[in-house]
Amino acid sequence: MRKSLTAVVLLSSAAVALPAQNSPREKIAAYFHGWYAYVPGSEVSAKPTKDVAVSGLEAYMVERRSSSKSHQESSLALYDPATGEVFVGDVLNDPERAVANRPFEPGRDLPNIEASLGEVFGLAVKVQVGGEARGVLLPITVSIPLEKSREVVAVRPGFVSENGATLCLGEFHPLAGGFSVFREKLLSQSEGVRSGRGSPTRQSRYGDGARFTVTEFLDFQCDRCRVRTPDVRRAVEERGGTVEVRFLPLVKVHEWAFAAAESAAGLANVKPEL
Repeated sequence: MRKSLTAVVLLSSAAVALPAQNSPREKIAAYFHGWYAYVPGSEVSAKPTKDVAVSGLEAYMVERRSSSKSHQESSLALYDPATGEVFVGDVLNDPERAVANRPFEPGRDLPNIEASLGEVFGLAVKVQVGGEARGVLLPITVSIPLEKSREVVAVRPGFVSENGATLCLGEFHPLAGGFSVFREKLLSQSEGVRSGRGSPTRQSRYGDGARFTVTEFLDFQCDRCRVRTPDVRRAVEERGGTVEVRFLPLVKVHEWAFAAAESAAGLANVKPEL
């Protein structure tokens, strides 16, 4: 599996509202239009593909095209027609293993999977198998240490197929309601840090009296964040809103972003204004 492991999808997120769609193909395209980072004028399409074959699931190649050369993206989506859910995350596939159709054996195959994912993440990872199977997909948990002391660990759920040919890092999401439903679920899981109170003209869902709330996802090692954050906060607060900050350290590209987010979270617990 290690030699021919192919990464198919890596996603980023932003919310875009689109009209309701009918066919699974249209629904998947609409869902990923919301999942991809927002780029004005971009178009998202979904087409059936045979690049990956998983029993009981339909595979679609999702493509986003825009006038920006840096925002041409493609993703593999696995759709479960029985539940109306789509898998969103990273899909890794080994065509040679698929042809061999050899049963997955944890004792023999997990070391190879861990080595392959170690190359992808640039860190040593630990993979465990456990939980109720989803058809031919066996649940796995991938643990990734984020610092040398191994005290801070990121955990990603996923699946491996019974033949060991397909590895999925991510989750199945219901297509009903579109991406906005999942986005609201994410935002409700933890509180952000509010940087301003705004004008007390109308009660917001955060109870701070602001007319509206803008959620900012912040990476402390991002040059664009450093330049734009003061302008965004100023513009929002001048209009009677408040800014809620969510820490989003991009650890793959910014070496010190996670440590900075930890420090910021500690300061916020002492006093949000810090």
